[in-house]
Formats: sequence, structure tokens, C-alpha cells
Amino acid sequence: MATVTGFKCLDETGMPILCDAYGNNAALRCLGCGSPILITFLKNQKGSDPVHPSKCITCGLKFWVEVNEDQNQLVLHQIK
Repeated sequence: MATVTGFKCLDETGMPILCDAYGNNAALRCLGCGSPILITFLKNQKGSDPVHPSKCITCGLKFWVEVNEDQNQLVLHQIK
């Protein structure tokens, strides 16, 4: 996995969201309640894909992030 330091983060609709992407991790706020969420981009780690989502400890929403290396973007997907 490539380093995601400084990548921009977007939601599924393309709207920018606050995100601190560094190394192979990203910290962001839950789109449901605003609690902090940590996502790790290493294979089979929380938030790395839809099978291994990161779960908000406050409201229970689940997320994963798609890495778009060509555009230096991270796309946050909510699992419904």
C-alpha cells in the first residue's frame, strides 16, 4: 500500500471532508455523529475494505476508504 500522507478525503458524493491522512492511516470524523474514527490502509485492517470496515464507537456506523492514488484522494464509503 502506498503512503497516503497529505491525501484529500471525500465522501461518496465527492464532497470534501476533514481528514488527517498520514503514513498508512487516516483519522476522520464519523459522518453520523462526529466521533473520531481511525482507518488503516493495510490489507485486512479496519477500514481497508468493505469486508473489514471501521466502526464508529459512538453510533455504530461502519466505514471503509477507497484509495485513489492517481489523484491523491481517499473516498470514504459508508456501509448501509
